Amino acid sequence: MQEKIKIGLSACLSGDEVRYNGQGCRDKLVMDQLHDFFDYVKVCPEMAIGLGTPRPTIRLVQHDKLRLQETKGDGDYTEKMEAFAKQDMERLKKLDLCGFIFKKGSPSCGAYRVKIYSEEGHPLMEKTAGMYALQVKKNFPWLPIEEDGRLNDAPLFENFIFRTFALNDWQQMLRKGLSHGGLHNFHRRHKYALMAHSHEAVTELGNYIAHKGDLSIEVMAESYLSRFMDYMSTPPKRLQHANVLYHLLGYFKKDIDAFDKEDTVKMIEQYRKGYIPLVVPITRISHYTQKYEQEYLMDQSYLERPDKLGLLNKL
Repeated sequence: MQEKIKIGLSACLSGDEVRYNGQGCRDKLVMDQLHDFFDYVKVCPEMAIGLGTPRPTIRLVQHDKLRLQETKGDGDYTEKMEAFAKQDMERLKKLDLCGFIFKKGSPSCGAYRVKIYSEEGHPLMEKTAGMYALQVKKNFPWLPIEEDGRLNDAPLFENFIFRTFALNDWQQMLRKGLSHGGLHNFHRRHKYALMAHSHEAVTELGNYIAHKGDLSIEVMAESYLSRFMDYMSTPPKRLQHANVLYHLLGYFKKDIDAFDKEDTVKMIEQYRKGYIPLVVPITRISHYTQKYEQEYLMDQSYLERPDKLGLLNKL
């Protein structure tokens, strides 16, 4: 069995009874669908700083600086949370995480649009990330990050999973020893996945690693990964996928007859117009890849998704 990919997880999403009310909030998608692929590194920052269960609810309050305070009461946990978060980053750096799934809306773990309140208790227009999640985002800017609620959106879900697998591929490359050859192979394997997000990215990043200059391999790799993940952070649109599919079809112009070509073009157009899911044309291209032994496409990550998750069925 393939080794599981290590990602961080807000502990309450696993069902651990660590929430303020003494309960968990087990997420079925996380624990049932993804558990076969991911090895979860669980954390509950609020329990870690000594808050038990049940406990008073807390929220982010704007003073001269953002503070973590009890909703009803005088408790202030700002310094404790900041100290723990910074300390825990050192632990996470040793784990080679390939992603993180946070609890939506949590003042410690929410990754996006966490509410901020005024001193008088009114919600402000400004939103932020929870105090712990903010440290994760600052220390691991390339890390795929999502929340439990957002994972119910099919494009966001597929994009998050794909990025975790890509980062795992990167980590495996590093374990073999960082080299220019390794960087070139990584870029080649992910060429069409990258193209689905940005045509310019393929050329830009390819040129970047081709012209070494005076940069050390370590600096080059760090910069490449940051830019790669930045390009990959937004799910592609149908038109972008269709353009990649046409590129891939071009590899078989000497192999397939006019009927099969016309049928595949029709299939790509049906996908582009929203009549069929992405899995249909990708399955066709994957079939051609194996049948005609198109070596360059054999290990293209764009054609590889875990079948069990059905990621492309809803795109």
